Amino acid sequence: MTSITPTVRRINFSSPSQSRSPYISGSAKRRTPSSVGKSTPRTKVSISAAHSAEDRLRAAGLDVLAAFQHGDIKNPEVFAKQMRLAVEAQIKDTEGLYSSSLPAVDVQSALLNLASERCLWLLAERSMRMEQSFAVNDVVSRLAKADAFGVNSMPLLTRLRIVSEWLETMAGERIDASGGANLKPLDDPAYTWQYSSPGIPPVVDHYNLTDVEARVEERVSREMWKLLLAGRAEDAEQLSRSIGQGWRAASSFAAGRGVSWISSDGTVGGSRSSWAKIARKIAEDKDSPMSPYEKATLGLLAGVEAPALAACAHYEERLWVRASCVVYAIIKALAEGAEADLDVETLLHIFLQTEGIGERGPEIQSARKVQAYLSLGRDIPEDALCNLLSEMSIAGRSTECSTWLLRMNAHIALVYRLCGLIDQGNELVLELFEETVRAYIVRLIKIARDNGGAGQGKVALEFSRQALFEMIARYASQLSEPLAVELCSEVLEICIHSDLMPAAVERDSRAQCIHKFSSCFEKDMLRRIASAAVDRVWANALPKDVDVSQGSSGIKPKDELAIGILGILILPPVDNPKELLCRTTRLARLFGIVQNNIAAKRLLEVFPNECLQSISSEDCVNERHELECWHAFFHALSRHNEWRNHFFGNRPLPPPESVRQAAVAASGTVAYESQAAANVQMSAYLELLEEYNGVGQRLRIIAVDALNGALTIPGGWMRDIHSTDSPDEENREQELLVVRGIGVPTLVSLLQNILDESHSHSEATQVRCAKQETNLLIARCS
Repeated sequence: MTSITPTVRRINFSSPSQSRSPYISGSAKRRTPSSVGKSTPRTKVSISAAHSAEDRLRAAGLDVLAAFQHGDIKNPEVFAKQMRLAVEAQIKDTEGLYSSSLPAVDVQSALLNLASERCLWLLAERSMRMEQSFAVNDVVSRLAKADAFGVNSMPLLTRLRIVSEWLETMAGERIDASGGANLKPLDDPAYTWQYSSPGIPPVVDHYNLTDVEARVEERVSREMWKLLLAGRAEDAEQLSRSIGQGWRAASSFAAGRGVSWISSDGTVGGSRSSWAKIARKIAEDKDSPMSPYEKATLGLLAGVEAPALAACAHYEERLWVRASCVVYAIIKALAEGAEADLDVETLLHIFLQTEGIGERGPEIQSARKVQAYLSLGRDIPEDALCNLLSEMSIAGRSTECSTWLLRMNAHIALVYRLCGLIDQGNELVLELFEETVRAYIVRLIKIARDNGGAGQGKVALEFSRQALFEMIARYASQLSEPLAVELCSEVLEICIHSDLMPAAVERDSRAQCIHKFSSCFEKDMLRRIASAAVDRVWANALPKDVDVSQGSSGIKPKDELAIGILGILILPPVDNPKELLCRTTRLARLFGIVQNNIAAKRLLEVFPNECLQSISSEDCVNERHELECWHAFFHALSRHNEWRNHFFGNRPLPPPESVRQAAVAASGTVAYESQAAANVQMSAYLELLEEYNGVGQRLRIIAVDALNGALTIPGGWMRDIHSTDSPDEENREQELLVVRGIGVPTLVSLLQNILDESHSHSEATQVRCAKQETNLLIARCS
């Protein structure tokens, strides 16, 4: 192998179609729909119960993130281990869904995704170790005899050894899950097997095997091949001897796997080189009827890819073959005195150019790419890290991307943050990191907006809104503050819409959300999030321009939203009374501009006046005064309405004209009884009229005082007491001017109306007083 200059450049990912592995490693055993129907009768269970499995996985992942944020997890290896354990727990839970009402094919799809994720976390856990160590009999150690060629000082070769060990671990799990190598009854001492040509092993005389012998040979060589894939060459040697085929151990495993490139006398090459030439020739013989697994074994041990790849059943097996052959080629070149090295691009291409078998789906292809970069461990070059984050961020932009893949990508990005590579990287690295994590948060927000909805990957998911709130906060806390504010404020906007829905069962999701956010953010950050949430709601709920033609006669849904969102500013974790006061007065002005007095009055009614006690008397002076002006304005309107309702609604009806005439008739002109009855009625009427006038006079005085009080309020109605240099001062002054232009004439008109309608003054006096007071008050407020 010629020397390759270590380079890292953008990889063209136009690799062949790859997708899900058709098996589940470890505890996730594959089960087909047909076998499910036979072994486990279906029982009806609620969908929400079935969904709890995904909820538990999210909760487990959330626990890991909480520990990560609080500093309990110090390194990426521990993080990867905890994530692996969480996924393994989810695999067990998901297997239980076979007995649910969910389609078996959906459960199988979820299991395949989870198995792929578990494999990835196994690789992350192994590749992120600070100090790497290997088994004494791994392929490099046995071929190179204790670092005879300096292979232990080749960092990328070490990475490739990690990949091989990772793949062998998963292959070993599959063997163990299936009960080990199955050669019964050949390995039974009571069973004697002999070929028809005794003394001549099939590796030499494979042309003369009977059909039965060929099937036995196929079976034995297949089991040996499985053991070799798991890195268990010694087990394969022992197993071959246990069935009376010591020649197989001698000709294949002992020679191919156990013979070093350095002989006992120090000679390089020697018997190893001679054996490899023979094995290669046998493996590449296309016309030979030898079992493909036997050819694969000989080819793999001789460093030949083609026959070994032909016997592979899965992507992981092919990847192991390619990795093993690259290791073989490097050591062979070093043994022959040539220069050999491994660069990043070659290592990545081992992954990216390995084809899957019968696999479909872009998501598994994306997971393969993540595996490729993850194999570089902590020492991943910055441009390679950019490539990885770019691939994950591109996947996150697709609306078809599953929640599973988005979550996995976000967690992988967090692994590199734990390595210190994100915060120490360039701006592009940080930008791509945030885009990757943001994609998962956006999906969680969509789920929250859909109130649980149907999850991706065909298996429906449901989980509590409180869990969603905390998850969103945990992930958002890893982002820059502006981005975290943007995302979290969107969640609060969803909460206010949900709480104000007529059919809402719970109306406290805002408080629940803020409570969960408080476990991830400090108070200042919570206040920024709450303020941004108000801005988001107001952007759609408030009039954009001053338009006095937009008169309103009641509370509209948008008015309810604009008012309701302000409540988050006073919730205990936020506790921002200044912001609440400023926002309340601003909203009141906007309601006043469109003459929506009902909404403005409702706003003031729900405003918690006790919060003013926590604001210093030197702060928010103008806003305090404005609030007093609004209270005075609506107090005056209410008092005027009370007087008007009494004046027009409570006036007693006078007796009929005949009764009035009888009461004042001269004595003797009307019957005594009739006149007496008329006098009683008139007396009662006059009493009621006196009471009416008395109440009216009292209400009139109260109303006039209230109207005068509003118009003559100290400092002027809707006029700032102190000038400020705030950038919003110009807009505020303009809004106050419009409000004064509407409110002052309204108050003066009501005052003139009450004087005109009052019967306690002559018409001339009423007009004169009204004009004088109007001119005086307009002059004061102008």
